[in-house]
Amino acid sequence: MRAKEFVTEHKMIWSRSGDKLKLKYRCASGPKAGRIVPDASACAAPKDLAKAAQMKRTRASTKVRQARKAKKTKRVNPASKILARLNALTKPKAAGAKAKSVRMTSTSTRKAKKPSKPKKIK
Repeated sequence: MRAKEFVTEHKMIWSRSGDKLKLKYRCASGPKAGRIVPDASACAAPKDLAKAAQMKRTRASTKVRQARKAKKTKRVNPASKILARLNALTKPKAAGAKAKSVRMTSTSTRKAKKPSKPKKIK
């Protein structure tokens, strides 16, 4: 066995449970790599094969409906909008890229920009 198999890597992310935001973990390695779990120790836990098989059957029949519902929730629910900004702020910035600040203002309160003047042709 390799030492890497015992070391679990994970990233902290914000997740939504109803209208409440909670800190959870995205597993980077282990049997649950790529999944979001409530605590980091769950990344090393083995998969429940019965639950995995049941979810595979459920997703086969309802994935279009789930996608449509999730898309509407992300667009409409204020908690989802806050969640997206929180997770964007926690991502590491790319080296050399300008830091882009995220403002929490609505689009209706911003001032309209003046149209730029056309450039002269030489």
